[in-house]
Amino acid sequence: MDKKFLSLIAVFFLLFASFTISILFGNRLQTFTRAKGFYKPSSKASLIFAFPLAAKADGKDFSKITVFVRNEKGVPLSAKKVELKTNLGTIIPINDTTDKNGKAEFKIISNEEGVAIIKASVDNIEIEKKVSVKFSK
Repeated sequence: MDKKFLSLIAVFFLLFASFTISILFGNRLQTFTRAKGFYKPSSKASLIFAFPLAAKADGKDFSKITVFVRNEKGVPLSAKKVELKTNLGTIIPINDTTDKNGKAEFKIISNEEGVAIIKASVDNIEIEKKVSVKFSK
């Protein structure tokens, strides 16, 4: 047989094997080959929001707090434990786990008037951004 023909056959089988492996094991192979830093939450890229920014201080009215956990490249991270802390009011629940979009949701209520400053931490990494909710009668 011709050497060129044997080379072409070898290249074909290498490409075929690479294609088959990527189809069958694509997601698992990506997970295996990613660097550990890919799964580390970023304190700068993660976000925290509150809506509405004002609520009644009656123990019933609430503001919804949403936290988006991302790595340093902005990729959402799932299955991360998020914990909130506040100087005023009660957060329900105190901690939650992110979904596939990197989102965790909470509520804050208060019987006291004032401004609640809410901080979030993920895997003991505090998110730089904070949010505040004003409670009034």
